[in-house]
Amino acid sequence: MLQNSGTPYFDPQQPIGFWRNKLPHWEQTGKVEFITFRLDDSMPQIIVRQYRQLKEQFVKEHPYPWNTATYRLYGEIITNPMQKYMDAGYGSCVLKDPAVRRILVNAIDFFNNERFLSWAYVIMPNHVHMLATPAPGYELSTTISSVMRFSAKNINKLIGRKGQLWREEPFDTIIRNHDHYRNTLEYIRHNPDGLPVGSFELGGLEFRSF
Repeated sequence: MLQNSGTPYFDPQQPIGFWRNKLPHWEQTGKVEFITFRLDDSMPQIIVRQYRQLKEQFVKEHPYPWNTATYRLYGEIITNPMQKYMDAGYGSCVLKDPAVRRILVNAIDFFNNERFLSWAYVIMPNHVHMLATPAPGYELSTTISSVMRFSAKNINKLIGRKGQLWREEPFDTIIRNHDHYRNTLEYIRHNPDGLPVGSFELGGLEFRSF
């Protein structure tokens, strides 16, 4: 099992890696992160554009680094509405198929305990949430991109489709503190509430006091 030195949560005294493509991304070595990646058709493009504009405006008005209050505000304005829209089950929802989910679970298991340590994940019909800590020398976003590429190739082959399966850029956030970790774990645990049995997959769900 990977070992984490120091606090496993966001540390404002340590260097912060920042990069952006269409979304802003922040990473810190060895910290627990909450990752969401989704199927390419899980949200209508008009909604995606609206969220992107909101994010751009928010980042412009709130220069990094952010404090806890700003992270919380970002969640209320940007993240939470986006999660609710995905939970509505828009798109093909091919992850409802147990055989499709098995491919994704195998991809996660392949990297787990080597490039990252997964504390919990849920595979919903059209998106995935994960709590994980990157291994030393690895960026979690890069490893998740590998999971997405590997699984996309094999899922497309299984269901006889072509083209882009996943939205190319995951959403990620560094866990701020123990309460944030606990609340996120509970969110993952209860995200499938109300879905039919067999249409989702829960993994890990390891509660740690660190």
